[in-house]
Amino acid sequence: MSRFPLLVGAALVLVGGGAAAVMVLAPVSDPAGETEGSTGSPSAGSIGDEVTPTRLGRKRVTSRALRASSASKALWAALRRAQREGRPFDAFDALQSLREGHPESVPTDAPVIAEIETAVLDLVAAAAERDEALALAARVRGALMLTASQDRLRRILSKFTGGLTAEEALVVAGGRDDVERDALARHLKRFGPEKPGVDRAIATPDWVDATLARVPQRITRRKTKVVPLPVADVDEAEERRLAQLEKLRQREAVHLLDHIHAGLAWLAIHQSADGSIDDKAVTARCKKLKHDPICTDITGQRGGRYRLAATSLMVLAFLDFRDQDARALFEPSLADAVQWVLSQQKPDGSLGVLRYEAPIALMALGQAASSSGRPDLIAAVEKGWAYHGRVAGPLGGFRYSARQVGDVSVTGWYVQAFEAAVAAGAEIPVRTKQGLTDFVGQHWDGDSGFGYTSKVPRASLRSVGMLSQQILGSVRDEELRDSWREVLAVPPKKTGRRLNLYSLYYDVRMELLLDGVLSDARRDAVTALAADWQVHEGHAAGMFDTSPRITVGEGKKSKGTEHASQWIGSRGGTAVFTAFSILTLEHALYRR
Repeated sequence: MSRFPLLVGAALVLVGGGAAAVMVLAPVSDPAGETEGSTGSPSAGSIGDEVTPTRLGRKRVTSRALRASSASKALWAALRRAQREGRPFDAFDALQSLREGHPESVPTDAPVIAEIETAVLDLVAAAAERDEALALAARVRGALMLTASQDRLRRILSKFTGGLTAEEALVVAGGRDDVERDALARHLKRFGPEKPGVDRAIATPDWVDATLARVPQRITRRKTKVVPLPVADVDEAEERRLAQLEKLRQREAVHLLDHIHAGLAWLAIHQSADGSIDDKAVTARCKKLKHDPICTDITGQRGGRYRLAATSLMVLAFLDFRDQDARALFEPSLADAVQWVLSQQKPDGSLGVLRYEAPIALMALGQAASSSGRPDLIAAVEKGWAYHGRVAGPLGGFRYSARQVGDVSVTGWYVQAFEAAVAAGAEIPVRTKQGLTDFVGQHWDGDSGFGYTSKVPRASLRSVGMLSQQILGSVRDEELRDSWREVLAVPPKKTGRRLNLYSLYYDVRMELLLDGVLSDARRDAVTALAADWQVHEGHAAGMFDTSPRITVGEGKKSKGTEHASQWIGSRGGTAVFTAFSILTLEHALYRR
């Protein structure tokens, strides 16, 4: 007799008498040997129960239990048949269906579980090629019930994925195809922590590896000693490292990793000796390193505008990648950049000029404080908010000068800076949050529309307002969030070569904040950003090019040409555009 007896038929019992007589189905035993639906007390409809009119509804419950038992019986039969016929993966799939649909029928200590898991792992171990082993492992990864089976899978995979730890090999096995698995493996070899006996060398280096190789050269030639930022919690950082890669895989955005690697390397290589970056610094670095052509000659921009904004965006880009950078390749560049931004704070707490630079810098210091836990950074954030809270506009928002009536665009960056400050544990005046909340609310039409300086909606500010409301906790209505999801699901209008990076950044942040996933439209947009706007060869590899121009209007109505990258590229320049692009790609991968 099988150690998992099949379900027996239900007994028909006539209870009561006369017109009140009711036919009751006795419960059936499941393969685990327990009564279907049992809670430890006599089940409704058991033999000898007195059935009263108030309990007649329980017949329907019993009927549902019988249907569930019937489905369970069919799955157990399919499982046993697959075992007899030597189809381990079919048996494994049947077991997973039982776990999901009928968990009470699967005892966790049943010998059949060990039999099935051993059989499928034997097939994984017997695979002749790495890709075959990873494809098979992907089918069982995350579904193995026994700890011994999980440990064995790690050992098997470590043999097929040289240069990776067992845990990393599991991440690679989760890739959808060979291309995705290769991208994950390259990423982990480039940035995974040094481990005894683990060779991280990449067999065939590509353009990204060539760019990354130039980063250590820059660091070792500097005259100043770098003191890296501490990591607030090393164990939590390691947990986040693998969890982030799992999210990345789920969002089908693994292909963005190479572009992020190269972009961060370009920033580190072209960062000035004092830790800052702007187009002027990029030009100087290119000349010193004898780059030909000079990066800013490619883009046509050599200005030194927005140095604080460019450096702060660079800080944010390095910080978003920090958990992944277990080898600390970018730590010296990050530490220098943070120190430079900190040095720009005046005694009164202000940072640069109001407009966009100040809140972006405040946001960078807040995220640096959250990542490192450094008391001086937390103090700087509190000092900054004490000042900026005093110069808010009369309605609570911010714009271009102290106490000026605000606009939603600039205020949106202050909201993100507030979010970073809260994450760092900084003390922020209560009136500051209330002012931000009131201001955004006064420019909201109650649905998905947000105005610039009024309630008249602007499409470009839609996600800015949504994100602000979400961060500030102003929206608790799930129906409204559903409405926002519908709005975001509509693909943006095709505008030819023109890129609206500003809206893309906010759309990505908002989608991930709502559900943690990207729509197809946003995924396509970030993929196009990486493929079409980033330089992939030479000394400029990793840079995002602002030079493409488009013709505005036709014939006599033509207004000439303008930067296809719009104001972030045309006004911000090469360094701002590159850092902002990298940050957008990273949000697509890591933002929760």
